[in-house]
Parts: sequence; C-alpha cells; structure tokens
Amino acid sequence: MSVPAIYLAPLQGLTDHTFRKVFPKHFGGIDRAYTPYFSVNSNSLPTKTKLEKFLTAGCEHFQIIPQVLTNDARAFISFSQLASEMGINMVNLNMGCPYPVVTKKGKGAGMLPYPDKVDHFLEKISMGSKTEISLKVRLGLQSENEIYKLVPVFNRYPVKEIIIHPRIGSEYYEGTPKRGLYAELESQLLTEVIYNGDIFSVKDYNSLKDQFPETEKIMLGRGILQNPFLCEELKGSERKDSNMSRLYVYLDKLVHELSSDRSKGEKFPQGIKEFWWHLSQSFDNTDAVFDLIKVENTFEGYFKAVEKVFSNFKWK
Repeated sequence: MSVPAIYLAPLQGLTDHTFRKVFPKHFGGIDRAYTPYFSVNSNSLPTKTKLEKFLTAGCEHFQIIPQVLTNDARAFISFSQLASEMGINMVNLNMGCPYPVVTKKGKGAGMLPYPDKVDHFLEKISMGSKTEISLKVRLGLQSENEIYKLVPVFNRYPVKEIIIHPRIGSEYYEGTPKRGLYAELESQLLTEVIYNGDIFSVKDYNSLKDQFPETEKIMLGRGILQNPFLCEELKGSERKDSNMSRLYVYLDKLVHELSSDRSKGEKFPQGIKEFWWHLSQSFDNTDAVFDLIKVENTFEGYFKAVEKVFSNFKWK
C-alpha cells in the first residue's frame, strides 16, 4: 500500500488548537492540518494575538492552514494579509459547511448554487489575496448538478487546490459519498484535487486507492476522532498492546487541556463528550461505552467512567 499524505479536516469545535496541541504528542501521521473556520467579514477580523493562539498550536508537528468562512471578498483578502504576516502561505475558503445557520447567509455550501457570485468572489480574491487560495467544497447544496456549473469558474482562477467532499450539503454526513462524481471532477478540474469523506479504516483507504490509483493526498476528520491510530496505520505502523495505554494518556491530557480552555464558570469540559461519541465507535459496544461517559458532569465521575470503559470493553 502506498503511503498517503494525510490532512486533518477542519471540524468545528473538535480539531481546534486544543486538539492540535494534544494529539501529535501521542499519535503521528498527520502532515497538514486545516483549522476550523474563522468567520470573518470586513468589520470583524481576528486580532494577530488571537491568530497566533489558534494558528501556532501543533505547528512544530505539521503545517497549519487556516480556513475562513465568508462571502466577503475584502474580508478574505484582509485575512490573507494577516496570515501572510505570520508566514502562512495558504488560506482555505469554506464552501462546504452544510448547516442552515451558515448556508442561509450564503456562506459555506450556501455559495454553491450561485456560480456567478462565486465567479465574482474568486475574481476579487485572486487579484488581492496575499496567500495562495485553497477551496473546500461539496457537490452542491441541494443538487449535485451545482458543482458542474462551478467547474469552469474554478478553472478560470489560480486556485492552488480543491478539497472535495462528494456529498451535497443537505445530506450532511448521511448516505455514501459519490465517488463516481469525484472521479469526474478530478478529471475536469485543472488544479490539484484532494479527496475527503468516509475514510475510517485502512480498508476504506485501500478501496479508495483501488478506485483512484493516482490519489496521493487525503483529508481525514471523523476517522481520526474515531480511531486516533488511523494515520499511523495508513502509513504502515502496526498496532501494539501498549497503544491502549497511549490512548488512555491521550484522553487524560485532552480533558485537562479542554478544562484549561473552558468557558468561565464551566467546571467540567462538556466538549470531551463529543470526542467520546466519535471514539466510542471503535469499542465493541458503542452505545454502552458512550452511555457511561455522557451522564458524567464531574471529573471524579468522568475518570471512573473511563476506567470502566478500558476495563470492560474491547477496542475493535
């Protein structure tokens, strides 16, 4: 099996600076990480201090690419200027977020039904951006036909790469990615194309590779959260018994880091439960594992629940 370059997906509230600070100290295999999006407009840009906090975590282990959510070309250009001043040479535009709170504002996947607006937007940022431009897209918001009208638009501009999650926005993460359409787009787009979607195991990757032998770069998100060993496995490492102790220590460090970053007044970081929802998929009794974790709201109760999970359930 060939070894892919692995890019960490920008999962809002999950693969943020806290995760990037903890994860690479315990697991390897990630080559590049895309941050959860910065929502920006011309009147609302992050400060350099905030950017330094959110864009430096993990940078000693892999390249960090910031993602922005916007339909304001001036805001994208201003953000690229800030990123450039920090030595960052690429900014990713979110054109894939499927949630109505975003799409109703014409952002994320809400941009996809409007090729003329996308054309105008890309024309502006291509002229003014201080960094290379990366796009993360879906096939459309309501119809996969939307992407076909965008292909000639994308091909007109010096976009460095396009990351494609081959679902439409209204599907969220349901159903099966449309790999056949991904293949069509890969052949039609003039820039580098990167695959994203439903790679949860070495078997999944091998299936993708059989279908697309030339694939050398993939983006993983939920697969890494479900199985933190996945990147290493894709790069040829064999799992050892001692890895479970590594997983235990990782979870301990993660909950403490989430606690140190918690909102004022929050005693226990509830965000750890979302990580466990994903992680529970890799234990032999998913529901029972998550049931133990989800009811706990104190550190004492949480650590006891974790001990029960590691004592009573098997990693698949």
